[in-house]
Amino acid sequence: VRAAVHRIQTILIGTLVCGIASSAAFAGGDSGESGGAQPDPALRLELELEDPTSLAEPATATLRQPDPTLRLPDGGSSDGGDSYQLSAQLEDGSVLLARILITNAGPGDHNAIATGMWIEADGTTHNFDNVRRNDEWQLAADRKRFDIGSTHLDLTGEYARYWITKKRIQLDIQLPLTAGVALPDDFEPPGANAELLATLVPVVGTIRLRGWDAPREIRGTANFVHAWSKSAAIGAARRITASATRDGESLLIFQARTSAGESRAFVVHRSPETGLRTFEDAEAAARGQLPGDRPAGYPTPSELVLSGAAAQGRVQLGEVVFERDALSSFPAPLRSLMGFALKTRPLRVWARASIDVTMRSVSGGTPSRFQGEGTAAIAFSDTFSGR
Repeated sequence: VRAAVHRIQTILIGTLVCGIASSAAFAGGDSGESGGAQPDPALRLELELEDPTSLAEPATATLRQPDPTLRLPDGGSSDGGDSYQLSAQLEDGSVLLARILITNAGPGDHNAIATGMWIEADGTTHNFDNVRRNDEWQLAADRKRFDIGSTHLDLTGEYARYWITKKRIQLDIQLPLTAGVALPDDFEPPGANAELLATLVPVVGTIRLRGWDAPREIRGTANFVHAWSKSAAIGAARRITASATRDGESLLIFQARTSAGESRAFVVHRSPETGLRTFEDAEAAARGQLPGDRPAGYPTPSELVLSGAAAQGRVQLGEVVFERDALSSFPAPLRSLMGFALKTRPLRVWARASIDVTMRSVSGGTPSRFQGEGTAAIAFSDTFSGR
């Protein structure tokens, strides 16, 4: 009986909180776990850390240094959470997405959910997920090292290290913890917090699937975001994050919307000539509707249009590579019941994206245009249509 209860609780935590993997995958984690193996000591970065104070715009700004320490949400009645979200566009055309969430939602407090996927250039997707109750995962005393089944994250040094030790997929990457820029203080809705731990930085590592003779080296450009809230009830909010890299040049766009309307976009551009530049005054308008059969109350645009003196252009969303809402993992007979039980209904959509943006420096000079293919993530904290 105790084993059965444990199984049911694990399924509920995974499906109820993140809605990323199927309930079958959450029920047993991954039977192919290979234990708490350490990362390959032969893996080394041939990278120089960026100087986080070398901002092109504004030159006199004082950068608030990010703190990767986990903010454990209060227990008891709090349903808050703390998450780490990694996205990387790799040189071989593949994409890596990963998220670690510590939350009080579901049975018990401080439950750990680790989800991720590696999407090959041809669209083939490889998921890696782990869910653990509060007494089944390990957190270091400094709250910067996580061991969640076969998912591991170490934020104790100058480089972040993330590795997966499953038998069917082994992943080992690292990237410098250098944000270089910071989100505006009022960018997130009231009650929510977010900071950039790494912005358009190099990422290197290895990946190996079951059946491969040897690991393959992977390289690319990554972004790493830390977000937390004391309560899940921060109101309906939609966040769009789009990024692309081409010929050593990269662009990152953040845009947030609440039920009150659109917000401005935050644009980060990196090039060998100018380094990192930020553009905060771009107006953003979401247009169209991304094809797909998703629940009502989730305005999922097919296009994001930027306008204003700082940045002009558009993000065109294309093929959806992954999509999951909080209820889809439950069997059909239980969805209505769980719909009444859940306080919020998050939804996440990942899609291919074409980005074409022209940026103008406040100090004048020749405008710069970026065109590239990348990815876009659309994340809803809740439905916009209520219950």
